[in-house]
Amino acid sequence: MVDISEIFYRIKILPLVPRLLLFSLVGLLVVSLALWPFAGILFPASPVRVNAQPAATVEQPSNLNLALHVTPTITLQPTPTPIMASQPTPITVTQPTDTPQPAPTNTPTPIATAQLVPTDTPSPGITPTNTTQPTPQDAQALYTSTVAVPPAYTTSLIGQDGGKWDSGPFGGGGSCGFAGGGYQIGVPQKSFAGVCVASGTFISNFAYQVQMTITSGDGGGLVFRDSNQQMYRFRVGADGSYDLVNQNLLLATGSSKAIKTGLNQMNDLMVIAKDQQIYIYVNRQILMSVDDTASSSGMLGLFAVSLTHSTLVTFANVQVWRL
Repeated sequence: MVDISEIFYRIKILPLVPRLLLFSLVGLLVVSLALWPFAGILFPASPVRVNAQPAATVEQPSNLNLALHVTPTITLQPTPTPIMASQPTPITVTQPTDTPQPAPTNTPTPIATAQLVPTDTPSPGITPTNTTQPTPQDAQALYTSTVAVPPAYTTSLIGQDGGKWDSGPFGGGGSCGFAGGGYQIGVPQKSFAGVCVASGTFISNFAYQVQMTITSGDGGGLVFRDSNQQMYRFRVGADGSYDLVNQNLLLATGSSKAIKTGLNQMNDLMVIAKDQQIYIYVNRQILMSVDDTASSSGMLGLFAVSLTHSTLVTFANVQVWRL
């Protein structure tokens, strides 16, 4: 136990200066302990000034006008310029059998050739001299003899097969693919067409038939002999109009009572191409015959065109005969 008297004795014998310093320190400690509860009143804290920075202003992006190559959705021309889409180099493959084999579900469908392109088509001016009207008897005989034999390739277009049809979105909106019980091409942009081809179909002389239903919008049709940036496009509109173009020229245009007009009407489209001679049929009736040499072979395909309205077209039951 500490002896208090001993502590005071030791302090007493200290020299004068150390003794005064010790007393001063003890006095300060006692005063500090006594004033501690009143420190907040006697010495208030200075407020901390914070320079608030103004919130950053986020500029909203302006509306952008997107152009599409479809594509889709497709890669279109204003109504009277043939499609100027850049098409890929065709792949020559064995012609699909008449019984299509479904592709494995885990294999993505190629989308490289789906194009969305401007729809402008040049005006034909004077009617081309290479457009002829075959006699109904000759045209009907050609049709009858062609379909009398089994086709080389058939597909219901409810799913992928050996034809290797394009499937996927167009670069600026819309798409092509298997939906709604068939093969659908949608083009929401005005003045564009969505072109989608079957890369497994490379052929020279043939007959090509498909059923087309315009669900909404303006029209659609057949693409054939698509090769090296050359192709033919046969269009049928919901208003009963039609035209045939190659990549550079409007070959023929008009309207026909053979075409079922309006939406949700199924029209049977067919083209017979042998060398430079091209025959066009709708619902088994001849529309025209044209001589043209712009393209002699290539892939088969389909397209939808949006002239003034967003367009959705469904295709089904393709048949191809090799001539």
